[in-house]
Amino acid sequence: MIGKIRSKKSRTRQRGFTLIELMIVVVIVAILAVIALPNYTLFVYRANRVAGKSELLALAQQQESYFSDRKKYASIALITNLPGNFGYLTSNGTLSASASASSIYRVSAVPLTGGSVGNACSGVGTPSFDYLLIATPMNAQNGDSRCMTLCLASTGDKGATGTDGPQSCWQK
Repeated sequence: MIGKIRSKKSRTRQRGFTLIELMIVVVIVAILAVIALPNYTLFVYRANRVAGKSELLALAQQQESYFSDRKKYASIALITNLPGNFGYLTSNGTLSASASASSIYRVSAVPLTGGSVGNACSGVGTPSFDYLLIATPMNAQNGDSRCMTLCLASTGDKGATGTDGPQSCWQK
């Protein structure tokens, strides 16, 4: 019996990706980045706002404590041991005397002795207060157009400049 000789063609499997598969993955990653990056940026702004509001509330508490002991309000230098009447707040909540790349707000106390804020901060309705704490955005926080400058008056009035307005900025 004569056997048939079959020649098997050796089939080789190619490994790897085709250009089309690679381009599909690149498009999917690009779409996810376009969706995720703005949301991440808004989240960072909102987290930094929380740090700014927390610092203003802490300074107001220190002001009231100082007032209960001495019957007058203090400059930031007296209640925080920082030189001058302002400090720089970093995203981790540290108040320092000098600005750095991680500073997100310049926090200052304006003694008004019954004065008015003028255009410093909208939403602070009572013009008769003793001090105004102001957190002015800087560096990375400058891009937050929703809630820019945050203010807290001795009367408890809260203000903010930006497109969202004071009530929205202080609730979030």
